[in-house]
Amino acid sequence: MDYAATLYGTAVSLGAIALFYFTGLVFLYCIKFEKTGLYRACCSFVCGIFIHGLVGLTITFFANKELVAQLLLSVLYISCVGVFASSIIKKRKFFYVTLDRSSLAVLSIWVVFVTMCNALVYSQIKYPDQLYDGPYIVKQETLPVKIQVLTYDLPADNMLPYLVTEYFMRDVDFRIERPILPGQEVTNRTILMSLVVMPFRAAMFKTEKINGSLGVFHYVGTDWPDISVLLNDQLYAVFVSIGLALNSLIFFAFLLLYKELVGEKNLIFAALIFVLTPYVFDQTIFIWPKNLAAFFILLALYRVISGEKGVVFTFFLLGLGYNSHPFGIVFLGGFGLYYVLQDWKVGNYYRTGKAIAMSVLMLAPWMIWSKLVLQLNSDLVMQNFIPDSKTDFVWARIYHLYVVWFPSFLEIYPFSPQAVYAGMKVCVPGIVGIFTFAASYYMLYQFIRSEHRDWTLLCLLLPLALILLIFSRPNSPIFHGYQVLVPVLMILAFRFFQRYNNAVVLVVFSLQAIFGLYLWEETLVERCFPKAIQSMANVSASEHQPEEKVLVEPKVTLEFASSEQANSLSKLTE
Repeated sequence: MDYAATLYGTAVSLGAIALFYFTGLVFLYCIKFEKTGLYRACCSFVCGIFIHGLVGLTITFFANKELVAQLLLSVLYISCVGVFASSIIKKRKFFYVTLDRSSLAVLSIWVVFVTMCNALVYSQIKYPDQLYDGPYIVKQETLPVKIQVLTYDLPADNMLPYLVTEYFMRDVDFRIERPILPGQEVTNRTILMSLVVMPFRAAMFKTEKINGSLGVFHYVGTDWPDISVLLNDQLYAVFVSIGLALNSLIFFAFLLLYKELVGEKNLIFAALIFVLTPYVFDQTIFIWPKNLAAFFILLALYRVISGEKGVVFTFFLLGLGYNSHPFGIVFLGGFGLYYVLQDWKVGNYYRTGKAIAMSVLMLAPWMIWSKLVLQLNSDLVMQNFIPDSKTDFVWARIYHLYVVWFPSFLEIYPFSPQAVYAGMKVCVPGIVGIFTFAASYYMLYQFIRSEHRDWTLLCLLLPLALILLIFSRPNSPIFHGYQVLVPVLMILAFRFFQRYNNAVVLVVFSLQAIFGLYLWEETLVERCFPKAIQSMANVSASEHQPEEKVLVEPKVTLEFASSEQANSLSKLTE
């Protein structure tokens, strides 16, 4: 492990989150927001992220982006410090939080989690002998490729937010140098994370503009824009540390929903179990912004469940969810149907009108930029919707329904930790837990039969069903929007086991966590760390048998696949 890089990455992650929190807190103080506690903290993160996104958007309109970023951030932070100082002088309440033992414990768990994520990102791994086409566009041992290997061959989508930022910073024309990745137009992914990170990227590093074309490289039989000139591990390291910090905010949404649906009982233990879930680790360090989108959507769900008034803010959150990742659109529609139903019951559609207005306001900037400015259509849905045959159009959906919602990994024989882990990470029972998923399903069924029916069906299950129906070919739907479902099901499992004493809860969830971590550890060691383990053994031996060392200046190059290695471009669209 590179300890210096881990410490640096952790400092960047925690520093960025602290700035988001403090900036948002100042904004809430100025508008006299009265909510307190964890909910206020989550709203502070939301406002801070939105403000930094606006700063990033402003930077894109200027040629000297570094200077503008430094000026805007300086004005922003000096103003925030001034407001904070004013609150102290006027002896007005500012933080509205009480750091009791429970709060300090869960905060410590989150800090350790962020540190562990950075440690995993900067660990020394053994790369596979062959990085095959489909998931791997870049074939060199770079930081984004390392994260792909660590997350078991997820596609190159973790480069998309970074590349969008670099396109803006280097004034690369999205309309000419396209698609931004093979098979992926920039309009296939909304760009909130890119805009949020941009002020830090611009303020910290000097940018070399791209003069002329990026050039081309040959991949799967086609020429594509040569993104190698944009890839830089130093720049990507900052981006991934801030990106994983943003994704880690789902932890606080989990806590908020847990308190609402379960209470304070076993809160610390539940927080620990949540962060020790391999799926949560993967979706945090792999910086497609799906955990970030889930954070906003889960906050909107909390507002519905808790009866918070103000439909405008709820759809503001849902709009941020969509601007983080396009899967948010189905949740925006599901929440819209929920409010239509509630308004229909009382015969007044005033709230529905406000929800529609806020939705249009939140979606309009992206639609204007992508449709009118870039004039590039998104094929994100259609590239997955087209079937191989009429029969498979139906069969693919039956197949995905089974794979996602049933413990399909139990079919694996003979037992292999790597094979079982690969099966468990693509289905809800494997992610939520082999010992508790039945309890989660039972509680979900009870919610459908109770006063929670409307939001359970419309705000949660309907959007996920729509996502499942998109895919007409074998895929992994569990990675598309189910980041919203997993925390809810884990909370429902704890709600079910509250009827038993603490010893039962401790034993069941501990055994489940140990089993999941065992499979994950076996998979990582077999796949990624034999080289590191052997290296440590060689170091130990060299202490007794010193040998002459030859220093060689490292040379790093970036290579791409040739057309002879091509399998299928359709794999890129997972």
